[in-house]
Amino acid sequence: MTERPRKMEQLKNEQLLQEDHLQLADAAIAELEKTLAQSKHATVRHALKDLLNQWQEQRKNAESRLQRIDTELQRLTAPSEELGEELITKLQKFASGRGLNLVLALGGFVLIYLGLIGLGRLIRRLPSRKHEPGTRRLARAIALLLRTLTVTLALFTAMLILYVRGDWLLFGLMVLLMITLIWGLQKSLPRYIREIRLLLNMGGVREGERILYNGLPWRIASLNLFSTLYNPLLDGGLLRLPIDRLVDLQSRPYSPEEPWFPSQVGDIVILEGDIYGKVLLQTPEIVQMQIMGATTTFSVADYLGKKPRNLSRDGFAIPINFKLNYLHHETILTDIVLTSRAYLEEQLAQQPFHPHLTGLLVEFNEAANSSLNLLIVGMFTGAGAEDYWSIHRFLHRTILSACNHYNWAIA
Repeated sequence: MTERPRKMEQLKNEQLLQEDHLQLADAAIAELEKTLAQSKHATVRHALKDLLNQWQEQRKNAESRLQRIDTELQRLTAPSEELGEELITKLQKFASGRGLNLVLALGGFVLIYLGLIGLGRLIRRLPSRKHEPGTRRLARAIALLLRTLTVTLALFTAMLILYVRGDWLLFGLMVLLMITLIWGLQKSLPRYIREIRLLLNMGGVREGERILYNGLPWRIASLNLFSTLYNPLLDGGLLRLPIDRLVDLQSRPYSPEEPWFPSQVGDIVILEGDIYGKVLLQTPEIVQMQIMGATTTFSVADYLGKKPRNLSRDGFAIPINFKLNYLHHETILTDIVLTSRAYLEEQLAQQPFHPHLTGLLVEFNEAANSSLNLLIVGMFTGAGAEDYWSIHRFLHRTILSACNHYNWAIA
């Protein structure tokens, strides 16, 4: 297919060479004719005539060759039906020769590969039927061995077809390919051994354990050439990773009580800086929260970096440090503590968030330099998380109301 443009390029190069030769011959003839006209000696004139005849002959040959080159270039550049027929003939020759060999070799490779892959799928079902560790590991080893044999036998079949067909060009290319693969395998062998250990569930990362990837915990659902990681608390929390991504990681057994993420969709959380909001969406990349009526998006790294405090999961407590004047130093440990507690309980009973109350603590906290400090802690279930700031304001307001009611001096 490339013969015609290659021949044209060769003729153009020769055309330039002949044109240079023609110019040189013209210059030599002109100089010889000039010298011959000036020469009077018979012997010199005879020698000059011989040289002139030689250069004239060379000029004639160059002109003749240039004419043939021009004719050939015009024939090659002019479109003709013969060129199309020639191309079709060459394609037919390729299809019946090397093209057919290539198709047969690829067909043999695909046939053997798909057949053995199908057998490998049957073997991979063995771990799902029997859950003994020894059986699972044996099945993995057999599947890995079969995968290696699949590629080897498929390549051998393709090479055998080329050998039988006598196509030494494609056979040689196939041999070079095999040598390249073996050389690459030799240089990467230590890493491949580590990957094989992972596939056999004998490496640092094991199926069913917990792993930390991109700052998030994942459960290793399956180990294969493309392994599956799963996080039950994330939307889209299913990752497929090539086995080489896991080579340098380490997994560990986990407890059923371990959290997979600090929050769930619908939880009320407080981020660092008293950022209060409701979780709307959490994926492996982003967390969306409703904050002050607007949707705010954080990257997972930023969200975790703000140390989220989940109010909805296990409940929450609101502590208040209230300062009274030293005038009450005689009664603060008895009357004031008991009275303020009773007053708070009475007021809490009338609030809509009272069903979420799990405990109320009112105690003397400390004697500071200029005040006597009361510690008030309200404890609530996670169901009351949406009333967090309402409860916070209520406790401040109620203890102030108690001071006004009982004439307690505030520091």
